Amino acid sequence: APARPSPSAPPVASRAAAPPQQRTVISVTGLSPRIAKEEIMRRQEYFGQYGKILRVALQNAPTSTPGPPSFACQITYASRDEAEQAIL
Repeated sequence: APARPSPSAPPVASRAAAPPQQRTVISVTGLSPRIAKEEIMRRQEYFGQYGKILRVALQNAPTSTPGPPSFACQITYASRDEAEQAIL
């Protein structure tokens, strides 16, 4: 399982109903600023363990939710199966 940035705000990976070409993309929210970096997201102990990552798109600013600052990103995997493993 991916390491959690903090017990109070675990990251959440999801894939809403998407067009077929988008089924390899997952959205991750609730990322701590200290781990919201592409090289960290690609590591085996985070999202790299689920398959070949083609792209990591991090948002530039923290989300505007209450509480400590958190970031979000979209991760594109090489296959739909890999993306599904990341969100199960």
